[in-house]
Amino acid sequence: RQDDVDAGRLGFYDSYPHDTQGQGVRSSRVIVGEELEHREPDGSLASFSSWFMATDFRDRQNFSGNVEVSRIDPTRFGLGDLFETTNREAAAGLMSHVRTAPMRLGDVAQVVIEPGIYLRAGRTEQSKSLLVPGDLAVWDRRIDSGIATLDAAAYLDLDMRFWNRLRISGGPRADLLFVSIDDRLGSVIDDGTAPHRRQGVAPGLHATAEYEAARWITPVFSFGQGFRSLDAERLPPGSSRPYSTVRSVEGGLRVTLPDERYTTRLSAFETWVDNELVFEATSGGLERQNASVRRGWVGSFVAKPVDWFLASTAVSVSDAVFATRVPGISHDVPNVPSLLVRVDATARGRVGTFHNQAVTGRAGLGYTLVAGRHLTDPIVAPANHVLNASTALRWGSIELGIDAYNLLGLQYADDQEVYVSNWSLRPGQQPASLATHSTAAPPRTLLGTVSVYF
Repeated sequence: RQDDVDAGRLGFYDSYPHDTQGQGVRSSRVIVGEELEHREPDGSLASFSSWFMATDFRDRQNFSGNVEVSRIDPTRFGLGDLFETTNREAAAGLMSHVRTAPMRLGDVAQVVIEPGIYLRAGRTEQSKSLLVPGDLAVWDRRIDSGIATLDAAAYLDLDMRFWNRLRISGGPRADLLFVSIDDRLGSVIDDGTAPHRRQGVAPGLHATAEYEAARWITPVFSFGQGFRSLDAERLPPGSSRPYSTVRSVEGGLRVTLPDERYTTRLSAFETWVDNELVFEATSGGLERQNASVRRGWVGSFVAKPVDWFLASTAVSVSDAVFATRVPGISHDVPNVPSLLVRVDATARGRVGTFHNQAVTGRAGLGYTLVAGRHLTDPIVAPANHVLNASTALRWGSIELGIDAYNLLGLQYADDQEVYVSNWSLRPGQQPASLATHSTAAPPRTLLGTVSVYF
């Protein structure tokens, strides 16, 4: 809790003595796949790929200290809020597409056509339980499900060019989504959710138009519609679609000097999401909310004045709000920065000779500013200034490097949230209350690396 740090009761990198044991994350993933391509001399292409993936994820984390009450047995409470979430999935899929050679349409246009298909099927075992921090015994269960998923999609892309200046690309896509859930706690906890089988067709479309007004300036406009998957178990009664529709528009300019050493991009965007996902501490994860709107500006500048030096700057200014269940009232989406600045500079080149072989070096510096993150509507997190650096020397196939993170050694929060918790230095010292909670970003960190290139 930030109030404990501010009062000096805890150090910035400390943790509480109670209810904090047993936390950690374990994650593994194995992917096996292949891709086959056939190219014709005229430029046409046929591609097929398939894959199999197995994932194993376990997360143990306590956000709120000790405020939870058992849903299975309401007489049990006060055993700590250590959530254990597991997700084990086996999935397989395939993708295939055909891209034609450029076809002339009279004297002013040419078109490339690409139809394709996508298929993904998976089986997932999910669980979420509350554990006793001391011995990791389960004292309440929240999720115990087997989930079968299917996503079968087809798309058609067109890439058309007119008079060598106007380019229009895009096309439709449709995803058939199916989710079936075997809820093993359905007879134990009645949470009023809808039947545990969902299906729907998610229509998609993307289109981009760009016009080369001059050799150095190109206006670009784009539109896209897609979807974001939802946790089918948490859909309210009456809902059927296991996804949220996402729509986005963007327009801007790309400016490139004739020698292409300097490039600037500036664009405005607006995105609509049917259901926003917001962190909720008492459930230990993201919860579904109403629709959200994000809008703003994005600009970038890339400079390469000489061959051995590259610099880039990116700036985004944005506003994100989601609707509440009260008409006409909206909230700021938590932890979306209203201002984000990134500056990078890299120099590389030959620095000498060793045993008749060239020694090359590189050095880089990166600066990030994150500001204007709303934790709640009235509470805004302080700005973060992060400076990282790296340097390396390479001789033949061997490279020695040093990476420095948080070079200035600043104490800043990697994440902040506002919610009700019951954390204390001694059991029963204070009741549950609303507070800002900070997850400390790592202190100054130096990593030495040895790389071998084959």
